[in-house]
Amino acid sequence: MLKLFLNLFSSEAKPTQTAIVKSDVSKWEAQIAQADTFWEQGKISEAVAIYDLAIEQHPHLPEIKQRLAGQMKHQIDLAIAYQKLAISLKKHGQIEQAANYYRQAINLKALTGNSKNQLLGSHVAPVKNRRFLLLA
Repeated sequence: MLKLFLNLFSSEAKPTQTAIVKSDVSKWEAQIAQADTFWEQGKISEAVAIYDLAIEQHPHLPEIKQRLAGQMKHQIDLAIAYQKLAISLKKHGQIEQAANYYRQAINLKALTGNSKNQLLGSHVAPVKNRRFLLLA
C-alpha cells in the first residue's frame, strides 16, 4: 500500500501531467490562431465564435479573454479613426466620402459592441429604431 502511494507521487506521474497541460495549451493556441486569422480576414462573427468556444473549453486561461479584448480594442481604435476622418471630410465638403467612412465606423462599432457583449457574457438588448443621420 505504501509502495502504491509513493508511486502516485513519484516523478513518473509528472510527465503525464505535463503532457496534458502541453496538449491543453496547444489546443487553445490553435483555436486562437484560427480566430485571429478570421479576425484579420474581417470574419468577426466566426472569430468571436471560436474565441467563445476556447473560453468555454478553457475557462481557467485568462489569455484567451485578453486576446479577444485586445482585438476589440483594435477595432474600437479603428472605428474612432474612421469617425475622425469622416468628420474632417465632411468639414471640407466631401460628403459622399465622409458618409462612406461614417458607415465603416458604424459597422465596426456594431461588430465591437456584439463582441463586447459576448466577452462580458451579458445579454444586452439591442436598441430598436436607432438611426444614424449624416448632417451636411
